[in-house]
Amino acid sequence: MARRGFDPVPLIIVGGATWLGLNGNLGPGLQKAFASLFQTFWSCKTEASASIKEYKARNPNAEAQMWAWKGQRIARFEDPKDWEAFRQHLVAINAPDPGPTPWKEFC
Repeated sequence: MARRGFDPVPLIIVGGATWLGLNGNLGPGLQKAFASLFQTFWSCKTEASASIKEYKARNPNAEAQMWAWKGQRIARFEDPKDWEAFRQHLVAINAPDPGPTPWKEFC
């Protein structure tokens, strides 16, 4: 299970550097530049205010579903913070609709 506040950006950067044959070493300057780029591109589109705690009463697997979905999106180089796409995913797997506002834990 993913930890609260987990940021996958360093893993993506190090993994990409390894894939490029750099043995995971991009140097601090380039690593910060990539991290900034990922955070800008993958920031939440709407203001997060709700909490996952209320939704977990209706869907106890919500957090695991969220992290699995985000991992798949990252692997396909898609935005892991696209709330509307996540909502559509939950509805497609017959989970309750979480509503229009993303959870604080989502962003």
